[in-house]
Amino acid sequence: MEEERKDKDYSILFRLMSMTREEAKATASTESKSKERIEKYRFDAAGFMSYYFPHYVRLEQAPWQKALLDILSHPAWDTRKNCYVWKVTEKQAEELKRWEREENKHYTADTLDCIRIIGLVASREQGKSTVFVRLLMIWMACYKYFRFGVIFRNTDTMADNFLRDTAEEFVTNKRLIADFGELKGKVWKDGQYILKNGVVIVAQGRGTDVRGLVQGPFRPDLIWLDDMTTDQDKR
Repeated sequence: MEEERKDKDYSILFRLMSMTREEAKATASTESKSKERIEKYRFDAAGFMSYYFPHYVRLEQAPWQKALLDILSHPAWDTRKNCYVWKVTEKQAEELKRWEREENKHYTADTLDCIRIIGLVASREQGKSTVFVRLLMIWMACYKYFRFGVIFRNTDTMADNFLRDTAEEFVTNKRLIADFGELKGKVWKDGQYILKNGVVIVAQGRGTDVRGLVQGPFRPDLIWLDDMTTDQDKR
């Protein structure tokens, strides 16, 4: 990791040496602002989404979205589990309960040392898939808050299509590339994407046999279940 950082610093130095004074100052300023943004949004998922995805986030997030994103924006490294975990403070739980239906409030703990499952139920057009799957997945992948993520949808095709559209942001989103660099890895195909930073994201359909699903030494440490049911299932 230290060698990679040094190589990057040297490459920046060599580029600056070949520029005019004005060009070098502009480049240094741009890269400084880029680093500031990366650190600014490390613990601000809502801000990350608003800046890098204005084509998705056209309106201010709803209060219930802000309450949940505030919880998800503060991962902590668990040395015993060797992964990031998310905790819920009493204040965060109280804020979240304000936006829950009365019959569902008993599902939310007053405090929680480690979130294992988040069940999000909301009406259509509330940003469940866009905000809490696609954009949240990208934010977490950029900061390596998970190593091996799996997105499940009702069918393999639906899962592949959703993940393909999500992965496209890593190669076409100019703001994202300007700050985080090229994240497209050597494996970049329908159903499986491995980013340059080592993060793996896989798509699976409902009913797929996932026993033994591994990537190198890692098993999935984050799973999304999105649009798993059909209209027929609800009858």
